[in-house]
Amino acid sequence: MAKKKASPSSKRIKRSYGSKLIWQGNYLSEEKLKHADELAPSAEQILEFFMQAVDAGIDIKTSWDDYSECYQATAIGAWEGYPSAGYAVSARSNRDCADALVLVWYKVAVMADGDLSSLPTEKQVDKMRG
Repeated sequence: MAKKKASPSSKRIKRSYGSKLIWQGNYLSEEKLKHADELAPSAEQILEFFMQAVDAGIDIKTSWDDYSECYQATAIGAWEGYPSAGYAVSARSNRDCADALVLVWYKVAVMADGDLSSLPTEKQVDKMRG
């Protein structure tokens, strides 16, 4: 399949490799983990999520994390001019790679409604307590 050439008006600009990221939603409470399990998407829904993420300027990657000895999925707002640019979330799972993807889906699609910048920072969450 031949790749379409992008028109100049649709050319994306990737954030530079050294650009800092603001990591959001790093920890899920037991309640949110249970909610993620209840809403867990099918394989088809995960594929649809990947396609929507690409259109929203979010890169998603899965890998093995040697340090934590588990699977990790990351979602990074990697493209300039998109709402999630400069923001990121990650999810880890000892179960399998699919579970890490479900958790990153939950953070992006459910908690952030597709916009990683909408999640409160850990500092903001701390200020909401008490």
